[in-house]
Amino acid sequence: MDALGASLIDALDDGVVVTDASLCVIAWNTAMERLSGVSRPEALGRPLASVLGFLRDADVPAHLARALQGVRCSTGDVRFDVGARTRWIEARYVPWYGDEGSVHGVVGTHVDVTDRREGSTFGGGVGGVGGW
Repeated sequence: MDALGASLIDALDDGVVVTDASLCVIAWNTAMERLSGVSRPEALGRPLASVLGFLRDADVPAHLARALQGVRCSTGDVRFDVGARTRWIEARYVPWYGDEGSVHGVVGTHVDVTDRREGSTFGGGVGGVGGW
């Protein structure tokens, strides 16, 4: 990945990971480090499914395989634990197409949806309080 692409990915608030066609990590942004507890140097070059072991409630290998076949897919909300933290995440995996139109790898975005999930637990957040 070139320097411009890496800097653009790193500027995003969502966790972003990019793989090559063999599903090995070639880009891992700072937000992904915060979400997963895995540093960029630890992730780079490793198979993505093994790096995302903290998403044990999602069938990550199946999602990655579908994305390699050209299918956009999402895990929905998935519980995950990193250290002593229990959080919720939504992951989306999409094919990464090269200039000639073939799939070169997968782009994954990971959004921490814990606040949204916890808000729905308590009667829909503020809207559920006082008969709103």
